Order: sequence, then C-alpha cells, then structure tokens
Amino acid sequence: MSSLYIHRENQTILWNIIHKIPAVQNMNEEIKIQWFKSIIESFHTTYPTISSFEELREINRQTILFIKEQFHKKQTLEIQQNVSPLDAIPSRNLQENKAEIFSNMFSERNKEYEKMMEKKAPPPLSFEPTKDEPLKNMDELVKQQVLEREWMEKEIPSYSSGKISDPLPPR
Repeated sequence: MSSLYIHRENQTILWNIIHKIPAVQNMNEEIKIQWFKSIIESFHTTYPTISSFEELREINRQTILFIKEQFHKKQTLEIQQNVSPLDAIPSRNLQENKAEIFSNMFSERNKEYEKMMEKKAPPPLSFEPTKDEPLKNMDELVKQQVLEREWMEKEIPSYSSGKISDPLPPR
C-alpha cells in the first residue's frame, strides 16, 4: 500500500495551507515548487508508509510545523543579518574576518547537508500476521479530518504575527 502522504489530494491540501503564509506567496514560483517537493520528499523518506488517517494527520501537522519553523528561522536570520557582525570589525581585518565568517557558514551548511543525506536504517520488519478489518466509522473520521484541516487553515494566518502556536487543536 502506498503512503497516503504523497497522494495528490493530500499534497494539494498542504500546498493550499502553506500558501496562506505571506512569505510563501512572495517566493519565486519555480523555487517554491522545488522547495515544496523537497519537503514532501524529505518527509516521505522519513515516513515511507502511512496507511492510517491518524498517521497522516500527525505527519501533516509535523510538515506544517516544520514549514512554520523554517520561516521563523529565516525571519530571525534576516533580523540578525540587518545588524551585521561585520559592522563592529575594524576595516583592516575585514577581509580576513569575512573569509572566516563565510568559511563557518559553509561548514554549517555542509553539516546540514550531510545530515540530510545521511541514510537511516529502516525500522525492523514485522512478519506477524495482522487482522485487517474495514473501518466502521468512516463518516465520523472524514468529518473529524475536515474539522482539523479547517482549524489548521485558520492557524496558518496567525503565523504572520510572528508567534508559533500549539499545532494541535484542543480535544
């Protein structure tokens, strides 16, 4: 069974939700598409088989939270870059310090890249027989999923205020 996470409907819902973030709306379309694909691919690699709606809901929450955190980090970095550390350095050492800063930035990015490319062992397989029964309360599950996605869509615009709120609705 293929993962529910990579189904077109789920990706469309995630795409529509993240487009409510102002920073995403301002992104170049090609970059935005590549960025979105890389996030989906990353989560799909981490969670290759999602077969229940409970798992799908949780992974969708994690995806949205991850995206919100990425933009929060980006905003923090932009604020820090406005107050450049190079302003406090005497001009004669400026060239040396720039090289050191860029070298440090490169090594940080390189570590981040290596961490992303690190292949993790899949979870151990279980060959024990399982009993597969049809869902009896499908209408209730669909209604619950719709309500939670509506809640998520309402939560995303609150990101523009700069706060990251609890990703789970109260039960």
